Amino acid sequence: MMIERLNPDGLANHRASIYSQLIVVDGGRTVYLSGQVSRDARGKAVGIGDIQAQTEQVILNLRTALDSVRATLRDLVKVTVYTTDLRYMPLIDEVRRRHFVDALPISTLFEVSKLSQPEYLVEIDGVAVIA
Repeated sequence: MMIERLNPDGLANHRASIYSQLIVVDGGRTVYLSGQVSRDARGKAVGIGDIQAQTEQVILNLRTALDSVRATLRDLVKVTVYTTDLRYMPLIDEVRRRHFVDALPISTLFEVSKLSQPEYLVEIDGVAVIA
């Protein structure tokens, strides 16, 4: 299996960014991850009112889901980020940069009026490709 992450000429340079412009996958199995919110394994909300703590928990949840199929964050090829306020974007990006270093998935961000519970400020779903 091969995953090629591209940022072609003619599109904004995203070398310092947190995502790739496009990804080409040759082979592998596709894994779809449902939206993860800042809820721990016991179902308790984590980081109420703290967007960075919530984003850390969301990424931990993504890691946990990926671990169950012997995958890692490097296997993610697409993420969709939902936040209740676009002003959180720089703080969400800061956390993402710590976890997505060189294998950057393509990414879409939406501002939504609310998530499944009022305490949630961010939700991320994803698609991974594994061997």
